[in-house]
Amino acid sequence: MVAKADGSGTFNLPPDTKALEKAPPGEYRLKTTGEVVIDPHYTTSWTLNAARPELMENYKQNGFGPFGPS
Repeated sequence: MVAKADGSGTFNLPPDTKALEKAPPGEYRLKTTGEVVIDPHYTTSWTLNAARPELMENYKQNGFGPFGPS
């Protein structure tokens, strides 16, 4: 789980730390928003194939999860 930069809450990443890569220092532009992130600790990229396409916007806004017992 990561905090959203705009302060609007959190975003749940899939529980697979192998997908996280240390980021070299620099500026990174987010494709979806154009926001520039300076010197992030890590980067990751995911491809989502939703079984239920109507849920795609929820995944984009909130991520994946929560995981574990409810």
